[in-house]
Parts: sequence; structure tokens; C-alpha cells
Amino acid sequence: MIRPSARFVMAALAAATLALSGAPATAQDQPAYPPVRITPAPDPDHPAYGELIQAIDASVNWDTFYDSLTAAIAREYAQVSEIAALEKEKPGLIDAAVRGMRPVLKSVMARVENEYRPRKRALLARYITPSEAEDLTAFYRSPLGMKIVDQASRSMADASMLEGLGEEITSGKDLSEVQVTSAQVASDFDKAVRSTTGAMSEEELTELARLAAEKPALLKLATIRSEMLALQTQIANEEPNAGEIAAIEQAAITAIEEHIGK
Repeated sequence: MIRPSARFVMAALAAATLALSGAPATAQDQPAYPPVRITPAPDPDHPAYGELIQAIDASVNWDTFYDSLTAAIAREYAQVSEIAALEKEKPGLIDAAVRGMRPVLKSVMARVENEYRPRKRALLARYITPSEAEDLTAFYRSPLGMKIVDQASRSMADASMLEGLGEEITSGKDLSEVQVTSAQVASDFDKAVRSTTGAMSEEELTELARLAAEKPALLKLATIRSEMLALQTQIANEEPNAGEIAAIEQAAITAIEEHIGK
């Protein structure tokens, strides 16, 4: 039996971690994945798939993720001339506004993730069996698996999909018309894979290669990449509903008024 390289296994696992976590995926050359035997599951609603997604979500460093996300949003808003002028008069205004928006942004992302979770479970069920999902859950709950999730989550919010947002606002373009492309999602995805792979020691990479030889499901995850990227692109283009937009605007206004009043 040919044992896949340690770095190949790391790339496959990091990619799957980003795809299955509840956070938006933030380029390495993709390796040619070896063929794996696909055994479709008879029951896409089997709890093993939900437990696998939950195991990954549980180890995501959400504080770091939202810190990075709000910092990226703040950088883009600083490119808007009107907002930059207000920031000059009242330093810290942009950070205050984004901090105020943060709880609502988290609520929006949680809602979208909940809506897409059944589709993620169905995608998993097309490629891995419930038994394999249980093996993967055990891996992601291990110290090594949790480290991979934690490191991947630290890279997910420095996203190219946010770049240029400030210019779009300045130009007066309707942001509902601004679409995240699959190329942007793939670029962010692969950037985070590189970061995660680079954070692993040679001993950890070797251990991953050994585990992959014992548990083929670790490599099966690589087969979902293209389909999960398509799904992540749809998720990235989901818009807040009317109530959420109003809540975001009000949160920002309240934060700005409090900051100006100091």
C-alpha cells in the first residue's frame, strides 16, 4: 500500500476543516488526490454527520475569527473618504462602530450556517459512511485534530473576498450587487490551508500520514473540495434580511453616537 505524503494529508485535512466549519473560508497548488472508494450513505440524516460538523465547530477559535473579521471590515471602511474624515475628527470611531455591529454579524452568520447545515450533511453523506464520520469525529476531538481546527480558524478571516469593499462603498455601488466569486473563495481557502500546514511540526505531519494510512476517511475528505467550495461561495453571497440590516445599522449608529459623546 502506498502511503500518502504527510503534507498531502495535512492539505486534505486543513481543506476539509475549513469547508466544514461554520465560518466562511478564508494558493497552494492542489495535489492530485488519489482515487478513493466512495460508498454513498443510505441515510443523509444520520446523526454522525451532524456530530462531525459539531466536533469541528467546537474547536474553532471564534474569538480570534471575529477579531480578524471585524478588523478586516474596519480596514475597508477606513478607505471610505466620508468615514475617514469622521475618524480623523473622532479617532476610534470606526472600531467603535464595527464593535457595535459584531453581535449582529455573529447572529447573521449563525442563521446562515444553520440554514446550510443540512446541505453540508448531505454532501458528507455522498462520500463517507456514518462509521467513517464517527472516525473523523474522533480525530477532530483529539489534540492533533483540535490543533488543526484552531490553526485553520485563525487564518479564515483575512479574506480576499472583503478586499475592495471600501472602494465599492466610495463609488456608491449597491453592495447587494457585489458578488463574491468562486475564485476569491478558493484563494482564501488555499491561503488558510497553507497557513495551517506550515504551523504543523514534522512529527505531527508524520503522525497524520500514519493515521491516513489506517483511516482512509481522512483522505476521502479531499474529494469534497470542489463541491464544498461551490457551497461556500453561495454562503458568502447570502445577504442579511431586512430585519438584520436594520439591526446592523442601528448597532453601528448607537456605537457611533456613544463614541462621539465621549
